[in-house]
Amino acid sequence: EDDSDTSSSSSDDIQYPDGLDGELVGDEEDRQKLASMTEAEREQELFKRHEQREVLMARLKIKKTIKRQQKIRKRKKKDHKHRQRTLRAKEPRQTKTTRAIDELKAVRTADRQKKAAEAERKRNEGSESGRKEPLKVSVVYSDSSSDEDDVGESSLSDLRGESSQSISTSNELSKIKLSRFRLEKWVHMPFFEKVVIGCFVRIGIGQHEGRMVYRICEIVSVQETPKVYTLGNTRTNKGLKLRFGQQERVFRMEYISNSPFADNEFVKWKEESESNGIPLPTLQSIKKKTQEIDETKNANLKEEDIEKIINEKQKFRKNPHNYALTKNRLIRGSTKQRMLI
Repeated sequence: EDDSDTSSSSSDDIQYPDGLDGELVGDEEDRQKLASMTEAEREQELFKRHEQREVLMARLKIKKTIKRQQKIRKRKKKDHKHRQRTLRAKEPRQTKTTRAIDELKAVRTADRQKKAAEAERKRNEGSESGRKEPLKVSVVYSDSSSDEDDVGESSLSDLRGESSQSISTSNELSKIKLSRFRLEKWVHMPFFEKVVIGCFVRIGIGQHEGRMVYRICEIVSVQETPKVYTLGNTRTNKGLKLRFGQQERVFRMEYISNSPFADNEFVKWKEESESNGIPLPTLQSIKKKTQEIDETKNANLKEEDIEKIINEKQKFRKNPHNYALTKNRLIRGSTKQRMLI
């Protein structure tokens, strides 16, 4: 099965909700507008558009899910009404006499229950002394404090369980999955190495019987490779050292898949990790790494950060731009806007 995201032509056929193409560019006027910007301004604008697209795609997915659930509920409600009508049709029809007898029985039963409750209340009042003793402080506070202790113990127990409970589904692991598109956007960022280590990727390792084979791997380090290669719309020599079980190997990021983890790939990774005594990520570690990724998305690009990005991109360009000119543009055009990646 080929990775559907590796074909550039397929991305052109996708209709995005923001009306832009796969490269986050609109019509010719928009293309000229981007071309007229400084490089720093252009980077910020593309980051902003990418983040807005992700929000729109997420909303679209939620709307589709809600619509699908509404259809399911509507169908279930319709089926329930149909079953009720069928059951009523099969029930024997009661005569007026039968209904009257049933109603009379119900009234008499209610009267008996009311009289019994009243008699019980009077007996209880007679057995109680006329003087009520004041409640002791220990009685008043003992139950509530024990309840609070129970709540506290329960909360601590939940936290301990989350910190030690290992993941069991591919959806849980997917929260810290990085796509090739995301790696392309982050590869020149100063925080790149720190944030990607500990995340997971889907890597193509070759073909078997004419079908592409993928593995789920953990990123253990970032290393420079002797080869400069193209990664989407940029160039780099960085590679990712990936771990699968006890095996570790450096891969270029061009082989990372954008597609989600498949269930059979998750099972294979889980079995390989467990057979080699490698502990699976816990729910707590997934939560912590997810927070780190979110914080990275909302980090602030400082002027020196943008300069580092420009310098690194310059280093790998086939036809490098004039460095002094680029730096002057950076000084004129850089802003301290919120970085939206």
